[in-house]
Amino acid sequence: MLASALLKGPPYVAQQLRVELGHDYVPNISRLQQLIHRAWELGFDGDGAGELNNAVTETSKWIGTTEIFALFSSMRIECAIRDFSNGNGDLPMQLFTFCRTYFSDNRPGRFRGPLCIQYSGHSRTVIGVDTTGIDCNPSDPKLLQNIGLLIFDPGQSQWDIEIQGNPTRTWYKAHIYRPMVSFKEQTYSILYFTGNILTDEQYEAMKQPGAGHFHTV
Repeated sequence: MLASALLKGPPYVAQQLRVELGHDYVPNISRLQQLIHRAWELGFDGDGAGELNNAVTETSKWIGTTEIFALFSSMRIECAIRDFSNGNGDLPMQLFTFCRTYFSDNRPGRFRGPLCIQYSGHSRTVIGVDTTGIDCNPSDPKLLQNIGLLIFDPGQSQWDIEIQGNPTRTWYKAHIYRPMVSFKEQTYSILYFTGNILTDEQYEAMKQPGAGHFHTV
């Protein structure tokens, strides 16, 4: 879904992706695995490649934020990873605040593509936040049961979330809504796109260990 969003994103980003892919449609899983392996060979995310024994093609290994970072960085599409840890006990609110700020950025020309959130070896696509019925900035932890993220889960098939007609809040709640109170892991990573193309200098810098990672404690 991330590649699909980029192909429909800012013209210069979409064009860059089309050039790198050699076509204007989303690659299948096998091709994506090949492209990730190519990114490793180009020097991106050496640590992550090592954790997967430098093998991802023709496997059923899950693709996470670091692999996605390597993939799109190798294509010169700028992205970054925000790491979250439960240092002070308000991790769900940190996640929500980050996602809400990201999707609420209405600056002219700002690209707000989907996010990828990873935890415990599982990755999901975040397409928005839900604050329906809340008319204030949600800073009270008691609100965690009433606010949440809108998520596409790879564990669901397209038929599980097929929409009949226009989506309603009832449909969102039943199919893609995840309340913040359900986010109970100790660490999370969120990959996001900036809407920029990497310069030659930035392209090389993204190959360094830890490049593109930012920490929220």
